[in-house]
Amino acid sequence: RRCAGQGREGRARVRPAQFTSVAPSPDGAGWYLGTSGAGLLFVRPGDVAPERRSFGLAGDRVGALYPSTEGVWVATDRTEIADAGVTYLSADLTTSQTLAGGAALGLGYTTVRRMTAMKRSFFLATDVGVTQLEPASGRTFFFGSTLPDTRTYTVVGRRGAVLIGTARGLARITDTLSVERLAPGFIDPVYAIETE
Repeated sequence: RRCAGQGREGRARVRPAQFTSVAPSPDGAGWYLGTSGAGLLFVRPGDVAPERRSFGLAGDRVGALYPSTEGVWVATDRTEIADAGVTYLSADLTTSQTLAGGAALGLGYTTVRRMTAMKRSFFLATDVGVTQLEPASGRTFFFGSTLPDTRTYTVVGRRGAVLIGTARGLARITDTLSVERLAPGFIDPVYAIETE
């Protein structure tokens, strides 16, 4: 799993990085690829090497992507040199908006694994629970202690609720923002949730 980048002379060079997430472009022309060290890449069908699209990102470790009608939302991990952030990038790269949470805690996580949207908020599955982020106001809310485990692997929005896969079972956040455990006897990790 390696990503190609552009060297100073314009020649492609290979940089070790793991792909972490993928999202389609709004116009259907290609795919955004999140990586664990090369930032955000964009690839069109038939391309030999992806183009780097990391302008405006908080860091180069992309944990999750969420497509929008005119671009993509990119959630990056906290590193030694960058705080975690959620950034909107327009498809034409003319607009960049980063949400970094409050001054004291930021977004409250180190690693983000998945992201979904529900009722004007993003919900991020992270290493310390679920972070709810309201882009319009920049406010954040944290769900951790009420989950079966704070290590969350996936989040999916469905019918007014957010389903959460954790290291020790399944839960949901209801439309009233309360947390309910689903299938309490199941205590294995949940890495993916199918809603169809």
